Amino acid sequence: MGSVYQIVTETVAEIMATKLDIGKYELRPEASFRELGFDSLTLLHMILTLEEKLNVEINDEAVFRQETVGDLIETLESQGTAA
Repeated sequence: MGSVYQIVTETVAEIMATKLDIGKYELRPEASFRELGFDSLTLLHMILTLEEKLNVEINDEAVFRQETVGDLIETLESQGTAA
């Protein structure tokens, strides 16, 4: 199995690509949620989906403070997600 970073990155990319109807390899770490078209409701739904896929509880407040895809991945990794 891959590293925590790889698992989180792949899962985030898969979920975001599905929600945005784009290829997961089109997502750049520096892309902002606003640039990608995410609003707070879409982000909340993504958090719930991540919790289900990764079988963890995610600190919603920490995620809502993030502005880019890379920030989200680093936050999830630092929370021990998928460990």
